[in-house]
Order: sequence, then C-alpha cells, then structure tokens
Amino acid sequence: MMNLMIARAREREKGVFSPSMLSSCTRQAYFAVIGQEKRRAKSPRTNGYFLDGDFRHYKWQFALWKAHRAGLLILHGCEIRVFHPNGDFAGTIDAIVEIGGELYIVDFKGMNVRSFQEHEKWGTKIGYKVQIVGYAEIVNKACAFESFMGEVLGVEIRTCLLVGENKGGPSQSGSPLALHEDQLVVRQHRSKVKRRMHELRRHVTNEEIPAPDCTSTRTIQFQECPFAYFCRDEVAAAQKAREKATPERRVATPSRGGDRRVGPSALPGEKRKRG
Repeated sequence: MMNLMIARAREREKGVFSPSMLSSCTRQAYFAVIGQEKRRAKSPRTNGYFLDGDFRHYKWQFALWKAHRAGLLILHGCEIRVFHPNGDFAGTIDAIVEIGGELYIVDFKGMNVRSFQEHEKWGTKIGYKVQIVGYAEIVNKACAFESFMGEVLGVEIRTCLLVGENKGGPSQSGSPLALHEDQLVVRQHRSKVKRRMHELRRHVTNEEIPAPDCTSTRTIQFQECPFAYFCRDEVAAAQKAREKATPERRVATPSRGGDRRVGPSALPGEKRKRG
C-alpha cells in the first residue's frame, strides 16, 4: 500500500502528453504540455473529488492484490508508469493483470449514479475508450513495462478493462458491489488514438493555441479547469453571443376574461360552437 501511495503522489513529467489528455479539452492539453501556469483548485468539492478518487483506486488495487494472492489472476503491478518511445507520450496505468495467459490493462472509474446507469446500458463513452486504449498504445509501442513487482518484456495488450463503480452504491438490479466491467478491444480504437495524438502534436509543433472546448463559464468543466483564468474572457464572449442569438421563448397564457368557448376546441377550418 505504501508503494501505491508513493506512486500515485508522483508528479507528472512536464512536456509530455498523457492518455487522459486524449479525452480532455484540446487547449487544456496544450497548456499542460507547454508548461502554462496552473491555478490550483481551491474548491472543497474539487479537492474532495480527487481525494475520493485516490482511495477508490487504492481499494480496488488492493482487491486485485488479494485476488493475486488467492491465485485467481496474476497481478503484474499497479500505478505503472509507461513511456512511449517518442518520449512525448506517457501515462500511469491503474493495473495490469494476466488472466488465462492474456494481459489486460485495468482502469477504475468512479461514476455518479446517472453516468453509471448509462455505462451499464450503453457501455463506455468514446472519450474513456480513447483514453484507456491510449495506455495500451504506449505499452505496445514500448513492448515492455516495469513496476514495483518487476519488469515484463515482449508485451502486447489486446484488450483493456474499464471497471466503473457507482458512487451511489449497489442497486437492486445491478452488481452487489456496484461495479460494471466493459471490455475494450484495442485494435477497434487505435486509429482514434493516433488521430488525436496527431492533432495534439500538430498544435505543439506549430505553437498554435487551440480553441477552447468550453462554451459557458457556468459549467463545472470550466470552473474547475486550472487554465480557466486564461480562457474566461473568450468563453464569456462566446456565451453572451450564443445567449443573445437564442430567440426568447413566448409562453401562451389565458386571457383575463377566460376561455369563452363551449365544447371542444375549434379545429382549423371549423367554426366554434356558441351557446
């Protein structure tokens, strides 16, 4: 557990993309790579979210260790730092396990009740798919990885596992542990990872600041972004222009004298009946 905590507290290298950036705002990813100043989160809600995520990962990583001790699977490591041979792409994998001779990258996600229900019904969102397969792309290019449990060579990851946990707890119809697992086949999403990486690298090479994804200053995505200070005026202007262009909705209200019609409402081309 101490190794897990030390590994999870490790700061990311500067100047490299991470798989999590593949599903985030393009401008946010660009700023993170070039070393733009970040504003640290001061909201108790935001810091509580990160704290909950840390211990949620510790819990299930410890469960994998227990499964490894029981002989149910082979755990090759947790919080595994991996690097692409190009040197500009790196990430930390929650866990890599071996089941039946096949290696799997395991990624844990805490989800609110609505997101978890959608995950159960429709499967993994495309952003998560690209992010998790991004880890597999790094491992497959390096053909190896190393963790505190040792080094593994000649590696190929064909499938990743996204394990979502319902923060609302178990439901009557779902898993008694509030978990849902989705298998992601790497070859089905590899092209999306490559396109996204090409886009991010192009912006850095050309020193071109991407447009922000945010369209409102009221969203949690904007308010909790460490680079919101840079985008505020631009996003606020876009929000104002969009709200100004939206036509005002008119709601029909009964006249003060009330409805004088008797019987069913008159249809087009039909005279109203009067008493």
